[in-house]
Amino acid sequence: MYLFSRSGRLAPGNTRDAINWALDITEQVNKTTGLGVSLYQQVWSPEFGRLAWSCFVPDLGALEAAQDKLIADDAFVAKADEGARYVHGGFDDAIGQVLHGTPDPDRRAEYATSVRAVCVHGAIQQGIEVGMEIAQKVEAIAGVPTLFLAGATGVYGRVGWLSGHDNVQSVDAAQAALMSDPSWMDLIDQKAGKVYAQEPSPTQVLFRRMI
Repeated sequence: MYLFSRSGRLAPGNTRDAINWALDITEQVNKTTGLGVSLYQQVWSPEFGRLAWSCFVPDLGALEAAQDKLIADDAFVAKADEGARYVHGGFDDAIGQVLHGTPDPDRRAEYATSVRAVCVHGAIQQGIEVGMEIAQKVEAIAGVPTLFLAGATGVYGRVGWLSGHDNVQSVDAAQAALMSDPSWMDLIDQKAGKVYAQEPSPTQVLFRRMI
């Protein structure tokens, strides 16, 4: 299974129109493809104003079929062209292969915590093993379903963790539980610090669901 995401940063000005456009094109994509794409806004994190569309697909063939439908849909193409005035610098796509965890299609996560890192050269296998251990540790300590993914596109050796939260109180509680658990700090210091590169440094951001 893969997680597909497309992100772009809103240009200054026209905020209300830009948000309405983002919501509108999300509905058009779901109407045309049936993928169940969600729209999130990055909050309280670097790159203020970044939006992210995401969905899970069983394989790349499903993603290809959806892309073909969108290209043939004049309504979608018109909305995509309209969006050029609202987005600064275009869009970025990413695909991550799910290695740990099972997405729940019936669960609506209001917030999502995303952490990204890159395995150091010569330690990709270790990075994947430690990454799965980290995801399991988060679930055990914070009680929050957490996916571990390996990047299928982008920087080679990139990995990531994605935790879904029902509300902002869950984000608070998870952060407090992790920071107060010595076994968590030991795992990050003793294992993660050796297998993930510091340049580029691991990055954590928070997303809030819009639709």
